[in-house]
Parts: sequence; structure tokens; C-alpha cells
Amino acid sequence: MIEKIKEKIITIISSSKDYTDTFSLEEIESGKALSIVSYLIPLVPFILSKKNNYVKFHTLNGMNILFTYLIFLIIKRTLSYIFGTPCDLVSGLKCIILPISLRIFFAFINMLFSFIVLYGVLNVCNNKAKEIPIISKIKLFK
Repeated sequence: MIEKIKEKIITIISSSKDYTDTFSLEEIESGKALSIVSYLIPLVPFILSKKNNYVKFHTLNGMNILFTYLIFLIIKRTLSYIFGTPCDLVSGLKCIILPISLRIFFAFINMLFSFIVLYGVLNVCNNKAKEIPIISKIKLFK
């Protein structure tokens, strides 16, 4: 079972397109710092990088991750209100208790987004320009 999961993950990661050859080594080295920032705070390199195509590539990846995550947060909040049950705490504050299956699902998706961001940062550190495996299929930004 674990071996099948490992094989599936390796297949998904290896199927992402590699665009490293389209960028010069000078362009990669000069845009490395902003490319790392593009996965953590993608709006900053989106505004600052107009000339470096390597930074632009990683910024678009970062923006796709960010907006996909925002869509996930909207869906998560909506499901929380639909399936959550209100409860009274100290001094009448309201909270939402979610079913355990939804909590596990949300935790898994949050971990997945963390791994996707880490994958992008590791690609930048290794001077690679690869698409993000799952999110590259969505492409909110081009």
C-alpha cells in the first residue's frame, strides 16, 4: 500500500514540465532571491519583477498556488458553516465543531499546500524551473 502511494507521488512529481532550458544561467542566478520570495509572498515579485523571465515564471507559479489556496479557504469556510455545529463557550462566544472527517481532510489539504510551496522553493534552490505538479493543471494566471 505504501509502495503504491510512493509510486503515485513520484509519477505525479516527475510528470511536471521542466522549463529550465529556456532560461540563461545569468537570469537564474540574478532572480533566485525574488523567485524564492515568489512562493512565500507572491505579490511582491509580481510587482517588482518585470524584466527577469525566471522570476516571472516562479511568480506565476506562486500566484497560482496562492489563489488556489484562497479558493480552498472559501470552500473550507463554507463547509465549516454547513456541517459545523455551533456551541456556547465561556461568556456566550460561538464556535464551530466540525466532524472529524472534515478536520482530517482540511489538515491533509493544508499539508499538501505546504508541500507544494516547499517543492517550488526547492526547485528555485536547485536552479530549476518546473511547473507545480497539481496546481499547474488549474492555471489561474498565465
